[in-house]
Amino acid sequence: MTESPRLFGLDPMRARLLLGVLAVLAFAGLATIPVDGIDPATGVRVRSTPAKQNGRRAVTALTRIAEAQSVLRLDRDGDGVMEFGTLEDLRAAGLITDDDLPPGYAVEVRPSPARPQYRWIAVATPLTPGETGDRTYVVNHAGTVWALDGPVAVDDDCAIPPGATRVAR
Repeated sequence: MTESPRLFGLDPMRARLLLGVLAVLAFAGLATIPVDGIDPATGVRVRSTPAKQNGRRAVTALTRIAEAQSVLRLDRDGDGVMEFGTLEDLRAAGLITDDDLPPGYAVEVRPSPARPQYRWIAVATPLTPGETGDRTYVVNHAGTVWALDGPVAVDDDCAIPPGATRVAR
């Protein structure tokens, strides 16, 4: 009787177990990769529109802005207190470029007037609702991107407006 070849020096039973675990992990990893045009919640193919594509780019842009805000802190008024920046400040520092911003959206980034060293907010609003984008997206100093239907009123505390739906962390 011939002996089975050994995988990684393991006996055949452990080798099969290892291969089985690797196969399950590979399948689980593939199952989490989003496929364009497939709704991940239902698995149903949906038609991707320019408005939806722009919305995905708005979420990506706001995530990038949140990352850039964590890097850039300015002492704008010379008082020794480091404050968050505006979109222009992020551009000037080379942390955000026009290519990072979503087409069809107006993006506003501003520190809190009351507490600029602790709070900021960024809002991406569709220029032509329904055509260039379907929703308004918001991120603040907490770093989570939220979506809302309709325009967003920003308060001085840079709070996420009520009724927002979390879309990305």
